[in-house]
Amino acid sequence: FEAPNLRKLADKVAATGYYVVVPDFLHGDPFTPENANRPLPIWLKDHQPNEAFEDAKPVIEALKHKGVLSIGAASFCWGGEFPIPTYLHPI
Repeated sequence: FEAPNLRKLADKVAATGYYVVVPDFLHGDPFTPENANRPLPIWLKDHQPNEAFEDAKPVIEALKHKGVLSIGAASFCWGGEFPIPTYLHPI
């Protein structure tokens, strides 16, 4: 994927023995500051962090199917608020 720093972090965590998934909650459409036709306020209307919770449900179900009993989440920038509602729902 196109987020090398995120991949490095995921690989580092996985190297310690954790099962790591990095879902694309932006659906292949990251914010691009260079795109003057789509400034941040417009981009944000199409990418509400609260929608990521719905996108996470099948990911959580897949993890449960694999036998995962607990989940940790890291989130940065746009997704900073996303994990909070996820923590409120037991897997």
